[in-house]
Order: sequence, then structure tokens, then C-alpha cells
Amino acid sequence: KMKILRQTIKSILVILIIFASMINTQSKAFPNSNSRAPINVGVILFSLDNAIIRQIKQGLENLQKEHQIKVSVFDAKNNVSIQNEILDSLLKSKPNLIISMVADPREDSVREFILKVRPYNIPLILFDVAPEIAKKVSNDYDKVAFVLPDSKKAGEVQGEIIRDLWRNKSITDKNGDGILQYVLVSGPKSDIIANQRTQASISTIENSGIKTEKLQSVVTNWNRELAKSNIENIFLTY
Repeated sequence: KMKILRQTIKSILVILIIFASMINTQSKAFPNSNSRAPINVGVILFSLDNAIIRQIKQGLENLQKEHQIKVSVFDAKNNVSIQNEILDSLLKSKPNLIISMVADPREDSVREFILKVRPYNIPLILFDVAPEIAKKVSNDYDKVAFVLPDSKKAGEVQGEIIRDLWRNKSITDKNGDGILQYVLVSGPKSDIIANQRTQASISTIENSGIKTEKLQSVVTNWNRELAKSNIENIFLTY
């Protein structure tokens, strides 16, 4: 999982560095331009109530220390309305680049986000958009780029972690029945990427010869407190 995270951050940073180099090259080509002005990048993340997203935020902010880039990170709090308010305000400030992990990864929502940015002619990078959706909306704007996730690979890595933990049955198989009982805590049902990741994770576990039994499935919409509350109630039940 951490390997996938590092690859995601690396991909975003590479694009940012390339973008910064392009701007700097243009500044040198036109002496009247202010080549010392930092590149302003606005970043909208769907929720900072998530350890992985916070690490992405930190990775982006660390970029400021190494390059002439100013990064402003905003928390959409997993709410499309808040996300759109942030985007509207950000567009008025006319940053050089916008990066976002959208709060709603469905096609209509992703397209709406892109069409909001297009009139301002600001380059846009979207990540964690399902490849099939990215393909459909990529023609809506010629300055949008996508950092596409390898959902299957991420799920396989998660499954491999559980597979390795299961080998120590004295700790993991509490009832000694040789079956991996689990509670599935997931994001929104509409999140294609999360669903693909989950399917790959379970398949990896089962393909390794481990018998599984899903006790319950809980949709928490990436809300930490909701997930914690649901899990505690399930543990009381069992």
C-alpha cells in the first residue's frame, strides 16, 4: 500500500516539476516576464481525514522547499458543495495550475469539475479518477491531465499483506476454524476505484488458498468516525 502511495506522489511531483520547468523556460525566453515569481499551485483534496491523503499533502508541500513553487492545499471534507466553493474561490485567484482528487469520482461530477476550470484556461491535473472515466472526459478540455491509479495492483498489495498476516494463525485465527472472517469497511458505493481495489484484494486472498467469510459490509464514505463507530458496534455483536 505504501509503495502504491509513493508511486502516486512521485507521479504528481514529476508532473509538477515538468510544469515548473516549462514555466521557467518560458520566463527565460521572455526577459520582461518575472522569472523569480513562484509558480502558484492550488490543490483540492477530497478529505484530509485520511492518513494517506495527509501524506500526499505533505509530499506536495515539501516540493516548495526544493523548487520555486507555492502550493496551497485545501480540504473539501468529502463534500462536493464544499469542493465547488473552494474551486470557485481558487479560480478567482488564477493559479498557474490546479490539482485535485475530486470528492465524487463519478463521470458527471468529474466532467462538471473540468468544465468549471476550462473557461479560465488553467492547466488541471486530476488523480484517482477511474481510467474508463478519464478516457470519456479527457476530450472536454485540452489542458487536463490524469494521474491514473492502478486499482488492481493496489488491491493485490493489500491482499498480500493480509495473506502474510494470516500465516500466523495463533494470532489471526481466533476461533481456529481455518476461515478468515472479515468485516469490509468501504468508501462510497459509487467509487469505482475503491470497488476495483476491494475486489482485487479479496481475490488475491482467496486465490492464495485462504477460505474467507464476509461477516458484514459497511459503507462509511471515508469518514473515520463513522467507520470507528460501525466497527465497534459490529465487534459488540460478535
